[in-house]
Amino acid sequence: MPESKRDSWELGSLSDLLALAARMEQEAIHGYVALAKRMQEMTRPDLAAVFESLVAEEKSHLRKVDQWRSTLSLPVARDVVQAPEELFDDEGAGIVAPELLSAYRAFSMAVRK
Repeated sequence: MPESKRDSWELGSLSDLLALAARMEQEAIHGYVALAKRMQEMTRPDLAAVFESLVAEEKSHLRKVDQWRSTLSLPVARDVVQAPEELFDDEGAGIVAPELLSAYRAFSMAVRK
């Protein structure tokens, strides 16, 4: 596995950690929705379906984060200041020709994220 060059984030509380987790899940949802829409527009319904399934998976992750926050009676924390502007990286899938994408590439990208 490649070594990450990203600096670690300083989190002051469990609320901050869950806020970061929720932000990461929400950005992934937005990213996969955009990719699914692009694949539909490019007449690649097979890949649109893959990205739509990833949207559903990320939504279940977000619900779990919200459930943890609720179960622990934690307040909704402010956004984590040290996090980078954008957490989701589509690894170029949003700009490459659809014929260069495959379900395997989409799922492998999701695994890395």
